Amino acid sequence: MASNRRVGGATLQMLICLCLLAAAASGLEIPHYSSAYTASNPEQQFGYTPGRVIVLDLGNTNSCVTGYGPGNTMFQFCVPSWVAFTEDGTTFVGDAARNHAEIDPENAIFGLKRLLGQR
Repeated sequence: MASNRRVGGATLQMLICLCLLAAAASGLEIPHYSSAYTASNPEQQFGYTPGRVIVLDLGNTNSCVTGYGPGNTMFQFCVPSWVAFTEDGTTFVGDAARNHAEIDPENAIFGLKRLLGQR
């Protein structure tokens, strides 16, 4: 029972981490429209104003946030899909969690995508 809560908590914490990465990247905007927007009013054609492009990839090995910023520059932040806990309640995500797994493998989780939906 406690391990199920820990897996659920790890999944939630990994998703929160990815959302924080997306929030940090969301301030980036593309200042111009490309030639692909042919309508006189892009909102009529697409239902929204083009600007930010952000993609979340929850992978088994790495989880990434990718997108386009000003001047069509691409940015990408990736972290290993690992979460680890310590006895005092500290949580590690990414490389720190993978490193902590060498010390305390019982309190580390990886491959979170495979665990989603399991009971």
